[in-house]
Amino acid sequence: MNCIETKDLEKAFGRERVLKKISMQVAEGSIHGFLGPNGAGKTTAIKTILGLYRPDGGYVKLFGEPVKFGNIRPHLSSICYLPQDPVFPEQYSGIEVMEMIAAFYNIPKAERIEQIKSILKEFDLLKAGGKAVKTFSRGMKQRVGLATVWLPKPKLMILDEPVSALDPEGRYLALEKIKEAAGETTVFFSSHILSDVERVADNITILSQGSILLHSSMAEIRNKYVSSSFILKVPPEKVAATEKLLAQIPEVISFKIEQRGISIQVDSSKVELAGKRILRAVLAEDITVMRFAEQEATLEDVFMQLINGGESDEADALA
Repeated sequence: MNCIETKDLEKAFGRERVLKKISMQVAEGSIHGFLGPNGAGKTTAIKTILGLYRPDGGYVKLFGEPVKFGNIRPHLSSICYLPQDPVFPEQYSGIEVMEMIAAFYNIPKAERIEQIKSILKEFDLLKAGGKAVKTFSRGMKQRVGLATVWLPKPKLMILDEPVSALDPEGRYLALEKIKEAAGETTVFFSSHILSDVERVADNITILSQGSILLHSSMAEIRNKYVSSSFILKVPPEKVAATEKLLAQIPEVISFKIEQRGISIQVDSSKVELAGKRILRAVLAEDITVMRFAEQEATLEDVFMQLINGGESDEADALA
């Protein structure tokens, strides 16, 4: 069963077409990443899916039922939505915010306190629970927002850039919670950060300039798209010399030192040529090559191939 289904969804503001025939399905129990650069139309799509914006064409279904503009009530008990910058009553404490959400979702009073404490602990918010929202940073408000979404245990979580304001520790915690939700609930979350989506999602949709470039599972993506990066390992004393060589190869876009070696990003249209030139240049300087291999395709590889190659029609065929 699909929790979310859209077909030829259109939305415009004045003469600007923000969504252009968006068709996608989000399967029940999946972690679905909604990926795209800032301004791609992700938030507009989410608000249209929720019935907050009136579509100019196409349709939206939630759990198989059509969504009507301005009337999300039939689906409220099954869905929790977290906007990028959640807003709560400034005078409320973190615990009072959680109690408000518990009451809204009809969590029995006898169970509320223990559930709230448990969720606050999971999101490392016990100490902040007694403080007023007006004292919270943007990142703290986002963490409280995530806790409010997890509290009712909904069938579907819709999260708009849920980790954008978090510090590294908070980001790691939130992404782990999303990953753990697989199979227990459905998580549809937007992001412009490729590595976040790749880390936790089993299905993705890539949106660019209001159009879908790709709608597929991560497994299908890895089978279809080639990598545009290599890992090169040389003796530690030869790393600096190798970096100088890499900087002179035109097909090399960037490189960085990692624990496993030098990770090299190359032009996606010249992967084979780049590999040959890298290996030739290193061996010509009598540098011992301990390892040289093409890395598994990443979302960054896929995104760059789609943007540079204009493969949207072919990508749609994967869906």
